Amino acid sequence: MIEVVNAERFQVGDTVRINPGGATEEENTIVAIEGNTLELGTNLQFAHEAGEEVVRVIWTPRLRPPDPSPTPSTTATATPTAIPSPSPTETPSETDQE
Repeated sequence: MIEVVNAERFQVGDTVRINPGGATEEENTIVAIEGNTLELGTNLQFAHEAGEEVVRVIWTPRLRPPDPSPTPSTTATATPTAIPSPSPTETPSETDQE
């Protein structure tokens, strides 16, 4: 169990980080809240001092990694290429030749 100044921002099931960035940093899960006391899912690993920060950990979903690219083949295969069609050209009309 750990006591906080204000437990209103926490909910049962939240993961909390105690003393983030400190030598005794650890995470735990809230299983019950009574007043400003958080009951945690497992025993604390460290003895924490009064005034150490307790923050709610917000997990963001990880983006799915891209599908792996196909394995390159070691055999050469012909790739058809487009043959450009000739551009239309103007032919002089009879009136242009006068």
